[in-house]
Amino acid sequence: MGKDPKDQPYAGQWIDFDSDGTFKAGKLSQQTHTGTWAYNHEAGVLLIQPDDKNFKTSEWKVQYNDDMVIFVGTSSFGDNATQIQLYRSDKFPE
Repeated sequence: MGKDPKDQPYAGQWIDFDSDGTFKAGKLSQQTHTGTWAYNHEAGVLLIQPDDKNFKTSEWKVQYNDDMVIFVGTSSFGDNATQIQLYRSDKFPE
């Protein structure tokens, strides 16, 4: 994503993946939706499926190191032009 706020549609958003295959997601301190996730270890692909139909299903190739994860969108749901960096944090974005 670029430095222009219009180029950063995911700025301030967060997602919390639970080990039971569910997630909570939001923007800043507000939770906006929940859903389910599945990770294909062999392919390194994450499928995120929101419960709320106002949020779209997405699929991502996953790269990671200690405290950072990079999601690279796939063409399955039209996210192939998107890359997202996520950082581990114990507090909401500001």
